[in-house]
Amino acid sequence: MSENEISETLVIVFIAETDFEYVARIATQIQSQFQTQLDKGVLEVISPPPEFYPNMTQLRYKISAILKVEGINKEFLFHIEE
Repeated sequence: MSENEISETLVIVFIAETDFEYVARIATQIQSQFQTQLDKGVLEVISPPPEFYPNMTQLRYKISAILKVEGINKEFLFHIEE
């Protein structure tokens, strides 16, 4: 990338995980591999706190019920329900 392209670029890595140790490990890996990009401000890593996410055991609707209503093809989805 040219310096001009670098100055106009921002890549944001969103780590969507509630396990702090996992987030820290991934952030450390990114830092060790992309320190130059982080220093130049081309790359940022963000991860919301666990309170950001809903309690998955208390969701009103299950994913499978939503898919049935919306007619979404389930062949392309990973099933996370039992």
